[in-house]
Amino acid sequence: MVPEVTIYVDPTCPHCQRLKEFLQRKRVPFYEHDVTRDVHAQQYLQEHGFEGVPITRVGDQHVVGYNEAKLNEILKTSEVATSA
Repeated sequence: MVPEVTIYVDPTCPHCQRLKEFLQRKRVPFYEHDVTRDVHAQQYLQEHGFEGVPITRVGDQHVVGYNEAKLNEILKTSEVATSA
């Protein structure tokens, strides 16, 4: 089963925008949570000890910040990417 991709972002964050563009370019479907409006997303980040955004969750793995190399590695190994 392909793990789902969930991102936690702030709409004013340039790194968050780059993350979304990266995932769209890779044609990776994702769920987006705006931490400035979504209380549950804020709680999730707090419970897991994350202090900033973007946070990308792929299955049970998390990527902190916009780290293209790490994202490529996780997406490739989890077979999430539908095309490059």
